[in-house]
Amino acid sequence: YGTKEWKDGNKKLEDQLPEIVARLEVEAQRINEAQIESRKREEEYREKEKQRLAFEQRKNTELVNFRKLIGDLDRWHLTQRLRQYLNDLEKHAAANNILTGELKEWLIWAHQKTDWYDPFISAKDEWLTEEDIRKIFTVEKSPYYSSFTNDAESSSYFPRPWYTK
Repeated sequence: YGTKEWKDGNKKLEDQLPEIVARLEVEAQRINEAQIESRKREEEYREKEKQRLAFEQRKNTELVNFRKLIGDLDRWHLTQRLRQYLNDLEKHAAANNILTGELKEWLIWAHQKTDWYDPFISAKDEWLTEEDIRKIFTVEKSPYYSSFTNDAESSSYFPRPWYTK
């Protein structure tokens, strides 16, 4: 925006006051409109950001719920297979007269763990919790070095060839 400077010259400064006031009013109006426009843009931005965050939150919720659904399906399939295996094992042991007291106790224990793992039953267990369900198929890293782990690649005695760096 252009600037205007007033000073005494051909016209005295006092005679230029109406022009100065008019120019200040126009400039004040321009600044006011710019502030209104700026607030409007800021409000639009905040609204869009609010919508984006709501969308992201909903998307994350949907993903979490769908992962849980797939996890429950996997758990249910596994419990069905476990029950079938335990029933077949019991039939086989009974048919071959090898159904001992120890095997019967183990079968009771195995059925209880299967009921605990089943998403439809979710029986309480003396030792295991809901958190343990998530840990069943996750491999915990050992704090000790082992040449059988993937860490061996990154900490090899021999340097990697130049073409793999």
